[in-house]
Amino acid sequence: MAETPDLSQTLHDLRLAQDGDSNAAERLWSRYYDKLVPAVRIRLGQKLRSKVETLDIVQNVFLEAVSTAENKEFRSEGHFRAWLNRLVENRIRKSARDFGRQKRDSSKERPLMNTTGEERTTLRHEGPRPISIVEEFDELERMEKSMGLLPDEVRELLVMRFFDEMTYAEIGEALGRTEEASRKAVNRGVEMLSKTMK
Repeated sequence: MAETPDLSQTLHDLRLAQDGDSNAAERLWSRYYDKLVPAVRIRLGQKLRSKVETLDIVQNVFLEAVSTAENKEFRSEGHFRAWLNRLVENRIRKSARDFGRQKRDSSKERPLMNTTGEERTTLRHEGPRPISIVEEFDELERMEKSMGLLPDEVRELLVMRFFDEMTYAEIGEALGRTEEASRKAVNRGVEMLSKTMK
């Protein structure tokens, strides 16, 4: 299980990684991998997941974070994760635009293959599983399908709360809501998700 993120340690490792310290970069990767991967997959949605490598998105976001964090000021761990979220969302939007411009016929495209020519396995075989809400369900793939049925804004709320582990106050700050309004919105989202799981 990845260690609990600590802002001071994260900022320290970011500075070292920017100076080329591969050990610091590895610590950052280990610390945020199991938070970024499922959040990226859920945000991608089923259509883009068949075209875009999740780990490519995560690696690009990680590299961008290391290279651009120098001039940023982070008030809390939640503030840092919210910034990572924006990098993820921007990268996914760019991928969606790229595929939209290509105007491919998706019915003629094949799923991503591994080096042996077989379809890639689901994410649960590629790395550590997140804790939090996923433990309530059989597997991440089932969670992804159910989350895909929710409205975008509800899905984003649940990702922020249960995958990015932001507090209700941090969610409220990111979305321009009060802490209590965020709590109620997340609770409604959980109820909606539970109905899709039945």
